[in-house]
Amino acid sequence: MFSAAGSNERSEVMSEDPENYGSVNRLSPEERYARDPEFNRLVDTLEMQIHQAQFTGTELREAAVLAAIKYEMKTVRPQRFFIG
Repeated sequence: MFSAAGSNERSEVMSEDPENYGSVNRLSPEERYARDPEFNRLVDTLEMQIHQAQFTGTELREAAVLAAIKYEMKTVRPQRFFIG
């Protein structure tokens, strides 16, 4: 859906200020839309789905939450065990 070029552009947006690397996620959605090409494409794609009557806003929110949950469930994280 999103090209590798989009990822490079996004990295450039995120690294404009070395002291705040990654701070693009702290911007308002409107600011991210204006500054982050990948986020911009995502918003435009979702808006198109609403416009074409494919999904409602509620369905898109539910789908985004479910996708995040499914991703988290598949992501393996190291676990720390404390023996006391």
